[in-house]
Amino acid sequence: MAHQPILPSNPADPTGQDRRERGAIAEFSRRLRDVRLLYVAALNAIPSQVIQVNADVTQYNITPEALAVSLDEVGRQVDRLLLENDRGDLWFTEAAVGPAYQQGAAQQLSNLSVQSAAYAASRPNLTALLTSQPYRTRLGFLKVRVADTLRGYAEGVKSHMSQILQDGLAAGRNARDVARRMADQIGIEYRRAERIARTEIPGALRQARLEEAQQATTELGILTREMHMSALSPTTRPSHRARHGKLYTVQEQREWWSIVPNMINCKCSTVTVLVDADGKPLTPGVVDRAKAMLEKNPAPA
Repeated sequence: MAHQPILPSNPADPTGQDRRERGAIAEFSRRLRDVRLLYVAALNAIPSQVIQVNADVTQYNITPEALAVSLDEVGRQVDRLLLENDRGDLWFTEAAVGPAYQQGAAQQLSNLSVQSAAYAASRPNLTALLTSQPYRTRLGFLKVRVADTLRGYAEGVKSHMSQILQDGLAAGRNARDVARRMADQIGIEYRRAERIARTEIPGALRQARLEEAQQATTELGILTREMHMSALSPTTRPSHRARHGKLYTVQEQREWWSIVPNMINCKCSTVTVLVDADGKPLTPGVVDRAKAMLEKNPAPA
């Protein structure tokens, strides 16, 4: 008889990634402050003078060619700030997404090992899993995708900040006004970064769990279902809460998260449950335990 699957200890944060998310958001904030300072410094380096017309207009003495060179250099520095750590690697992957993915794999190892002797024998410890070629390949694909996301984010930051600077020069706005507009834009970029962190980090953990469950089925013929574990908090979306404790195939779960905006800012997770040929849990009590969590954490009135 299979042992009971391992359920999340914190119903409000079933992925357990809130602290990691907050750490990444704080790091984004620090880096974005430095990005703003770069553009303000580039602005202040441009010679200017105030011309008295109907209203004061600031005339900036710089050629388009010189401005392009300046923005190119700032752009290179922005890339280093937003993308790289001290070793030149993608900081967000190394500090946040990669560890979340590894934690998800470790959780799945523990969960499936207590349910299946065959699985436990095939992966006697975490090192065996983390050094396996399937795991390394899956992690490699994740890193490529996250790198594309972060590079796209950095390109957006550069484009928006450069546009504010160029518009300010063309309109003759004073440097203080341009700098204020840059600060406002950084606030927008921060909110974008916050959404990336709160989407990609728990998403990496969920992905690791789903992929390892799929690997177990492919490699060992283990039959499983994914029991949705909603984040039972006051801000949980009703459509997410409604899935709590229900069983889905890996593909069904993936497809649901692929629908925008289900994955955005989602704190839900899944627990892999061994099932029989009819898709019924080998440990029926696990569904009752999940429903009990739902009853103890009702939706706000």
